[in-house]
Amino acid sequence: MDFETLHKDQLYKGKVYPVTPAILREKLAAVPQRDEVVVRYSTYSMSERRMAKVWKGIGKKRGPNYIIQAHYSCRDISIPKGRPRESEDQEPEVETSVERFLKPRMWSMSVDAISAEQLALVRKSLENEGYARFVTWFIERRKLAGTFGYHGFGMALQDGVIEYIERGS
Repeated sequence: MDFETLHKDQLYKGKVYPVTPAILREKLAAVPQRDEVVVRYSTYSMSERRMAKVWKGIGKKRGPNYIIQAHYSCRDISIPKGRPRESEDQEPEVETSVERFLKPRMWSMSVDAISAEQLALVRKSLENEGYARFVTWFIERRKLAGTFGYHGFGMALQDGVIEYIERGS
């Protein structure tokens, strides 16, 4: 399966997703690791007023409002040990949530809801350069698969301007 989609819920009034899972699959078909990518659609989006208040409260210049992000993370696996056996015949207790430790590498994308007024600008930017930049990012980062760290690439809207921002360790 390519681009496993999670958490696509009903949106609040006036909010839309900038891209559907079908379009994302089509536009990012050249991504070699597409079978490993998990896409999450988020319904949460803060109002401009609330966002300004939060950034003012933490005393920093307001950061970008990410719309679509791609992530690669690789962490060390540590499986917790069960309690020691009291006797040789007794089975050790095993943590039941071991599965969550067994995915050390993860490719993911997140798509956030935007206001309907922003839709045309965002879709135009995606068509003009966005999809190609995401494909390039996935291809370039593929060589880092297996190395520890975090790498991210995102499309953000700040003060009415679309920006593409890369982050990583």
